[in-house]
This record gives sequence, C-alpha cells and structure tokens, in this order.
Amino acid sequence: MPRLLDENAGLGLRLSKHVAGQELAVSGVWGSLRGVFAAALARHASSIFMLFPEAADADVVAGDATAFGVTDAISLPLSASEASASSIRDDDYADRLQVLQRLVAQEPDSAAPLLVTAYVGGAMQLVPTPEKLEASTRRIAVGDEVDPETIRRWLAESGFSATTAVQLPGEFAARGGLLDVYSADQPQPIRIEWFGDEIESIRRFDPGSQRSIESLEHIEIAAVGIEVDQRYENDDAFLDSGSHDSGQGAIEDAIEVASGDAPVATNECQDLGSIAEYLPADTLVVVIDPQACERTADALKKRSGDEANLMSFESLLESLAAFRMVSGTTLAEGSQSDILDLHSTTADGFALSLEETRSRLDSVAKADEIILVGDTPADGERLTELLHDTDAARQGRLHLVVAELSGGFRLADARVLVLTGAELFHRSPVRRGRSRARGKPISSLMQLDPGDLVVHLSHGIGLYRGLKHIEKHGQHLEHLTIEFDGGTKIYVPASRIGLLQRYVGGTKTTPRLAKIGGQSWARQKKAAESAVTDMAVELLEMQAERTARRGLVFDADNAWQRQFDASFPYVETPDQVTAIATSKDDMESSKPMDRLICGDVGFGKTEVAMRAAFKAVVSGYQVAVLVPTTVLAEQHYNNFKNRMAEFPVEIRKLSRFCTAAEQRETVKDIKRGEVDIVVGTHRVASKDVSFNRLGLVVVDEEQRFGVAVKERLKTLHSNVDVMTLSATPIPRTLHMALVGVRDISNLETPPAERRA
Repeated sequence: MPRLLDENAGLGLRLSKHVAGQELAVSGVWGSLRGVFAAALARHASSIFMLFPEAADADVVAGDATAFGVTDAISLPLSASEASASSIRDDDYADRLQVLQRLVAQEPDSAAPLLVTAYVGGAMQLVPTPEKLEASTRRIAVGDEVDPETIRRWLAESGFSATTAVQLPGEFAARGGLLDVYSADQPQPIRIEWFGDEIESIRRFDPGSQRSIESLEHIEIAAVGIEVDQRYENDDAFLDSGSHDSGQGAIEDAIEVASGDAPVATNECQDLGSIAEYLPADTLVVVIDPQACERTADALKKRSGDEANLMSFESLLESLAAFRMVSGTTLAEGSQSDILDLHSTTADGFALSLEETRSRLDSVAKADEIILVGDTPADGERLTELLHDTDAARQGRLHLVVAELSGGFRLADARVLVLTGAELFHRSPVRRGRSRARGKPISSLMQLDPGDLVVHLSHGIGLYRGLKHIEKHGQHLEHLTIEFDGGTKIYVPASRIGLLQRYVGGTKTTPRLAKIGGQSWARQKKAAESAVTDMAVELLEMQAERTARRGLVFDADNAWQRQFDASFPYVETPDQVTAIATSKDDMESSKPMDRLICGDVGFGKTEVAMRAAFKAVVSGYQVAVLVPTTVLAEQHYNNFKNRMAEFPVEIRKLSRFCTAAEQRETVKDIKRGEVDIVVGTHRVASKDVSFNRLGLVVVDEEQRFGVAVKERLKTLHSNVDVMTLSATPIPRTLHMALVGVRDISNLETPPAERRA
C-alpha cells in the first residue's frame, strides 16, 4: 500500500528532490490513510517525526502505520507531571522517556525506520537535555563489580520509592542479594542478582506474577525524575527490606527520605531542552494539519501558563527548521501547483444488511481491488465465511488481511478500496491500550481495615484490630490482632492468615462477637453444616435430574448468527471468544447447559449472553433474562433492542416500569410464543408467566436473588439451558462451578483501555 503512493501519486519522486529549508505540502492526508502516508515516508527516511493536533491521533496513527509495514513506531504524549516529584511514576512521563531513549539508540541509516508520532503539546513540552539524560543513566552488565548499596542509594537519590514488591515505574525493592527496579524507561521491571559484589544475572520479570520473562546481559537504567540532595539522618536508610525491627523495612525508609529534613527535591530548569535535540540529522518532520496544530498549541499554552515547561508553537517550529519539513492536510491549502494530492476518498456507506453489502461489494469490485481488514484471525475467518461466495471473491478481487486498522479509505488513482469492520458492521474503530505491564491485583484479604468483622475457623466471629509485631525466638513477626467478646484478643501469625476470612452476613443486624472457650460457635458450625448438607442434597438431586434428562439441542450457527456476531461493535477479548465458543458448544449438545460466566464489570459478560440468546431465538426458542432491579432491566432491555435491531426479534420487558395492562399483554404474548426474549426482574419468575417454548434462562447478578427465585424456572423447565452472569458469585455458586456441578467461564482479560 505505501508503494502505491510512490507509483500513483509520485510521493517518492517529490521526496528525492526535497531538501531542508523547503516545505513539501501534501493533501488528501486524513483518517487511517495517515498511517499509509507515514509508512510511505519511511521508505525514504530513517526517522520520521509526525506532529498531530489531537493526542488520540498520535496513538492511532502509530498503530495504523504498523499495519502497513512500519516495525518501529512509538508515540510521544504530553505528561501532566513533567520534571515534578511524581513524574518518575507517571505513565506519560515514562512513555516520553522511552521515546528519548529510543531516539538516542537510533542508528544512522538504520534498516528499520523509526516513526515517532507526537501530540503537538507533547512536542512543545521541554525534555531533559541529552547531556542530562546521559548523566542520569546508569549501565549495568552481568559480571560488573558494584556495591549493591551504591545502586540502592543512587535510586533513592533519584526519586525512586523503596517498597516490598515493585508494581509501578519509579519503585525498587531490595531483598538480600536481589534488587528489583522498575525504571520509567523500561516496559517491565528488572531483577538484578548479586553474588557478593559481582552482578550474577539481570532479568526482566512480570510484576503481576513476579516471574522472570527474559535474561539480559546488560541494561541501562534512566533515573531522570527529580534531583535529590545527598543528606540522610542515618546510614541504614536503604538496607535489606525486612531486616529492620519495625518490620516495615524499606517502606519506612522511603517515607523518611521523602519527608522532613531528608533529601530535598530540586527542579533544574537549565537541564531542559527541545525534543529537536534528540532527532537524527536526516529526520523527516511531518506536520499534520498545521493550522489545527497551531490552534491547539496556542490554546494549550494559554491554558497551562508558564509552569508546564511548554515552549511556544513558533519556538518549536524554529527548533525543527534544520530538518526537511512536510505538511499533510485533508484538503488542499494554497496553490494546486505547489501541492501533491493523494486523491483519496472515504469508504462510507457499507454498513448495510448482509445481502446489500455483498451486492455493493460486487459492484465496486468491477472497477476496484477490495481489501478487507479483520482485527483478529477470528474476525478474518468470519469475514471470509460471510463473503466467500460473492462475485468479487470468486474473481479474486476481494483480499483479506488481518491487522489493527482504525478505518477504511479509497485511493482513486490506484483503484484500491480498503474496508474495515467500522465500514462493514458499524464496528467502533480499534483503540489501542498501553503495552506497559499490569501490576498484581490486590487480594481481598489485603484490604482488611481495623474494625472489620472476620471469622476465625476455630473461635468464630471477631473484630480485626490491625497488625502487631511480636518477637518470637529473636525474630519480629507480624500478627493479626483479633478481638472477641469481653475484649479477649488472639494474635494470628500472618503466615497463618488462612485461618481467617471476611464475615459475610446474611442479615442486616450486626452479629455478636464469639466468646472464647464457649460452645456456641461449635453448635453454630454444626447447625450450618447440617443445613448446607440438606441444601446440597437438594441441589445435587435437581442437578442430577437435569443432567439425566435430554436437553435442548440448538441449531449450529447459520448466516444470521454469523452476521449478528460480526456486528459486535468492538473487538472481542480472548476470554470472550473462549466463553462464547464453549457456551455455543453447550447449547448444541444434548446435555442441559448450566454455565457460570464470571468476570468483572465491563469485561463483556452481556455480549456472551446476547450471543447465546440470539442462538436460542434463531433455533426457535424463547429466552428469559432475569435481573435483580428495574433499572438494570431497563438497561438490558435497551441493550438487547439496540444490538438486535437489524433482526426480526421480538423483545419485551417485565418490571415495575411497565403498566399493569402492558404486563398482562406481555404475559399473554409470552404464552402464545409471540415474544422471543423477555427481560425483567423476579416478575419473570412469577407463577402466572408461562412460556410457550422456553429454551434459555439468563440470570444476571445472581448473588442478589434468593435461591427460591433462581431455581423456580429451572424446576419448572428442568431441561432448559441456564447461563448465570456474575462479577462476584456467591460461595454456593462458585463452589458448584469449581467441583464440576456447574461449568464456569472466566473473563479475566479487560477490553482495550479498561483497567483491572
């Protein structure tokens, strides 16, 4: 594709005659074509620096360019905390530092061109000078003789925080002969291991699992955050974490260093300069929509004042004047003779029904080659299946490519049309999240606050009163303090935290604290065990009855199902793909489905349920969606209606938001089989609601229903398929899933830009 801009628009020829001091103006540069433009420029320069008026554009174009062959593309954002005390732990600052390091490492005439896309505000923001960056960077190699204490002290003086386990940039943790460092210029933290004073190994590791990823021979650590004077109250500030009597180790030391008369932070403005100082001499500077860039820059400068370390837009252009300059605009600005026009147009108008889309593709393919871009291999297979029997495909004028592209376009001179899911199926453009590794999620037991009710396995309900350090055999160990009735306290070693769990009450009243030495807790446990056994027997009998019966066998996916799946406006996460596939397999088997879809809010449980519901409807069955509140019923009703608007699916709701007359009419239509999907509260499980051909029951937030309500539909229709959605499944449901009584699908992967 980039080659076409050389062959049909003459871009390469114009660039060959382009020298510094001249400006080459190009029109028709917009949307995802900016990625093609960047890739085409990379054929004629070893470094490209592109300026954009919008921050999101810099990220999108960097991603689009990779789809067209650019292997090294990075984005320069604007940092809110540049050169401040918190900058070393700021994601944007970390990204900026990685860009600087990458520019420093760029070799002249490199075989792999480097593309740097920059928000104009990010380019205006001052950066540490190359001299400052070099002075603040330390190279460490395997076999080096270096005192570990020297490295720890250097990190602390540079603004790093000491902690017990690194999770974020700007943190370090020392444990004996190990030092973990999360430098802002690195995508993952680094683990350095000493043998005496000799560095034995250097490894990258995952901060979530704490497991090593790869071994390195050397590493450069940049500590450009804040300058810290070397003044300490004691010499033990950065000794081995966990070796202090307080038990807090390096955490307390870091707090001490960051406060009071400890090291003083200073911001040396004389060490800041322009991003232009880092650009290689043969860099091609590209300004996308110069007028919009100038407006954005002026507004940002006016809004930020002088404290944000921002140069003016004019000063930025002056600093870049020594490089070759190219401007890219959507429409021509100025004399046509001075402008190179790419003759590009939009690719709108394909978001139609499947048959209309196929017909339109056949018509366009008579004159143009059509390139279909799927976001994932699964998406590519789906597109191939939907369109393989079109005339365009049979004639070889329909080509499939799997890549992440923000949108489609048409190159008129080259007679090429590029289409993505955005044009074909109303799908939202791909948004790319950060590649920085995620930290480890906090365990619920780590979130105990003093005053919380807990249950001790042997003694019963007590109050958690915090941590206490107790000396045993010459060692200071952490203990959890639990208070019981009468003020009696028991100290549980942190290593035996498994004896405790949060108290989850079944009533609104506060329970009485257990009495140490009494028999009431033993009697309560025995009664609970008996009740649980009775319930387990009942549930297992019902589950055994469901398993023994032949369930409903739903039809395999047909063209409608594939079209519905393809119209999902986002890219499915890997966990969603797995959950959808397993639930469809369940529905197509003769065993009644009973599957728990477990995932955090926003992880895509509803879409899994919608795929299953649509499959049931296409197979001729009705679907009941049970939700706990009227507001949630309204939300799900609207979501189902919007998602299935292009298909003849009758969807109704049953809740307090419906009048009595509407409810009566809906109940009658459900019985007659005229309603395909009903979304409602516990009203759906009422005795007067009789389904004509119920095939699937979806229960959302099942932890907010009583057992009787949830099991009524399964009792009345013991052969129907059941799907349960929950972010926080109750212990009964979770246990049934874990022991195999129910199947479970976990959605653990967040969608792009959704944080865990």
